[in-house]
Amino acid sequence: MSWPIAFGPDRGRGALLVGLSPDAMIQDLGGFLTGRRLETDLLPGSAVICRADPLWRPLERDGSVLFAFEGNANGAVNLVNFVDRTICAAGRLVTRAPSIAYGRARPDQLRPLARYDLDRHVILEVLDPDGLSAWAGEPAERICPPRLDAPCADLDMLRPLFPLVRAPLLSDPDGVILWPLMNGQVLVREAPGAPITLRDPEEPDL
Repeated sequence: MSWPIAFGPDRGRGALLVGLSPDAMIQDLGGFLTGRRLETDLLPGSAVICRADPLWRPLERDGSVLFAFEGNANGAVNLVNFVDRTICAAGRLVTRAPSIAYGRARPDQLRPLARYDLDRHVILEVLDPDGLSAWAGEPAERICPPRLDAPCADLDMLRPLFPLVRAPLLSDPDGVILWPLMNGQVLVREAPGAPITLRDPEEPDL
């Protein structure tokens, strides 16, 4: 188990989704180190996230970068896709909850894949689409779809986004529902039976 205090007092919102080289060292289990596959080995498709410095480089301390990860080793039904594992790993990084799902690596063992906002839990920019697809085992455009001009109510353009939405941000008794996408945009239905519209959260009336 990694103690949360090891992550220091960082409060910035910038983070990086990263891939790791095969020789990256995972959490040191001390006396529990067996020399064989550890419980904390990264599974294929694991979401790995670390804090970023102001220049969007992995935040380094004493020659290593601390990261949180989620690989769904227990087969949870709500962590099947990479977006859900990313949100889980990011939440762990923010809360610094005690867990074995932390690790350290040298900066040269990390490959930045995407910029991530720890406040909004969205991907700000995919830096390496091919690398993200290979690491996640899912197409990058399904993880973070390209942004569309908003507002948009063209059903033919919106239909491919429907399987990619996350759990609703809002679902009120009047039938207003907001479904977020990992790219920061939201799908909005303003009343039962009303058309669904793609919106930018920066829009003043949203």
